[in-house]
Amino acid sequence: MANVEVGSTATLLSETTVGMPSQRFAPGYRVGYVTLSTGTRLFTHLAPDDELAPGQELRLELIVISAEHDTDVIAHEFVAKQREKSDA
Repeated sequence: MANVEVGSTATLLSETTVGMPSQRFAPGYRVGYVTLSTGTRLFTHLAPDDELAPGQELRLELIVISAEHDTDVIAHEFVAKQREKSDA
């Protein structure tokens, strides 16, 4: 497996809301394909409350999704680029 530079921005290709639960996410979480600023395409989690559309510019954020053994479990999520940055 090769290392890939992710960068901090991407363009949304497509998105959907998932109706089935997963181990860490309740039904209603969003996923989609994005094209990173480096040209790589990535399947990823998307911000649950942002209004998104194909072609929209996104920004990468790190989020806490749960805690295990008193340690935060951190994941990445793409959010609308114009949204204010979170404190996570």
